[in-house]
Amino acid sequence: MIIFPTSIEQIGPGVGLSDLPEGLSVQMADPTDDLDFARNAVTLTFDLSVFESVRLAFEARESNDEPHAPPPGPFPDGTDFDGVAVSADGVDWYEIQGLRELKGTEFTAFDIDLDAAVAAAGLAFNSTFRIRFCQYDNMPTLMDGISIRGIRLTGELDRAVVWVDAEYAGEEWGTESRPFDSFAEAIEAVDTGGTIKIKGGVATLDEPIRITKPVRIVAVP
Repeated sequence: MIIFPTSIEQIGPGVGLSDLPEGLSVQMADPTDDLDFARNAVTLTFDLSVFESVRLAFEARESNDEPHAPPPGPFPDGTDFDGVAVSADGVDWYEIQGLRELKGTEFTAFDIDLDAAVAAAGLAFNSTFRIRFCQYDNMPTLMDGISIRGIRLTGELDRAVVWVDAEYAGEEWGTESRPFDSFAEAIEAVDTGGTIKIKGGVATLDEPIRITKPVRIVAVP
């Protein structure tokens, strides 16, 4: 299934962001030709707390952009580089794909196994997992810059843990940030032997509690 970001943050003076049917599109380049360097970035935050088999796909090309590599990970927020990085806390970042050897005449397609990349960095998915696309240089488009299109994140729901919040109103995934609003939905979705986390405890649910499979029920304040 397609996983949509819970938030999108633009950083820098030269970011153009479009939400197209085939996925997010990003243009990053210094908007002026004053030779002053600028960092341009787009950070996408996702709730990946109950997802597995996650893949990040996109296409990218450059416009005479000089390569700038980050230091070995983890590196701090605010690092200038050309690439794609991930963070579980927004503080420590790890590059998972460089954008320093792109073609200028055509787009290069990328399909990244995010589970493997995250595991290699010693991280784990959570409800505020961040993916950043970053470009750093000192000239406008055609003389510098990186174009990215078709940014798409897909994955499969991991039903070992399911969340319930009777007061929640919105799109329901059973995740911590997008929980089910009824126990019935949770018990149907959760894996046998899995865990149902109820925000506020069972007393908050205005429905009969019918357990039809072995599960662990946890009250979360």
